[in-house]
Amino acid sequence: MSLAELQTQMRKALLEEADESWLSASMQEGGIAPEARIGIYQNNVIGSLVAALGDTFSAAKALVGEAFFEHMATAYVRAHPPAKANLNMYGASFATFVAHYEAAASLPYLPDLVRFEYEWTRVFFAEEQQAMALEDWQVYGETMLDKPGVLRPAVSLIACDYPAFALWTFCQRGGEGEPPQLDEGTYYYLIYRSQGAMHCTRLDAAQWAAYSALYAGKTLSEAIEQATQQDQAFDLQGFFAALLHAHLLKKNII
Repeated sequence: MSLAELQTQMRKALLEEADESWLSASMQEGGIAPEARIGIYQNNVIGSLVAALGDTFSAAKALVGEAFFEHMATAYVRAHPPAKANLNMYGASFATFVAHYEAAASLPYLPDLVRFEYEWTRVFFAEEQQAMALEDWQVYGETMLDKPGVLRPAVSLIACDYPAFALWTFCQRGGEGEPPQLDEGTYYYLIYRSQGAMHCTRLDAAQWAAYSALYAGKTLSEAIEQATQQDQAFDLQGFFAALLHAHLLKKNII
């Protein structure tokens, strides 16, 4: 058996319900049977990946309970093993998996919570870039209106059918206090990291249109145009104030 074939068989044995008959021919007999040896490694690998998912999706884990989450996460790990060694961003497709996970069918809000947590984590680990200050805007603001790509990397947008941020906050409090009303609707969220702290703001439709344009790399002028198409009374001054106060604009585009 070649090294590449051995690596492929090991990967299948560790992450899939694979045929392990090849083990006895590939491992020296000793005090522990080859199948038992693989079982030890398998438990460690799957356990570490499930734990990584539990860290990223801690609110979802708290909501459904440890046992339910472990079963769901184990199924995901077997179906979607990580492609990279860095596990901080493992689970990009977990929300889609959860949405089709039969045992979670009675929890229609769970995929939104999972998507929210993934974006929160992505923003937390996003590249740090110096933000534009008010003084910079006062000098260069007019020249920036037609420059694309003005948002810092530590920004994300997510549209949900359920109040994911309220549910996430409730779970982060350990389930204390009044639980949120899980009314289906449209919930637009802006997630960002500013001066080392994480934040989330709910947006209205016009704000969502503006931030979506910026998130797609469009200019401030195009963002304003899209917002005013949603609402002719769009608060332009408040929009610019929010961008600067939250330190969302790059300084290096000046």
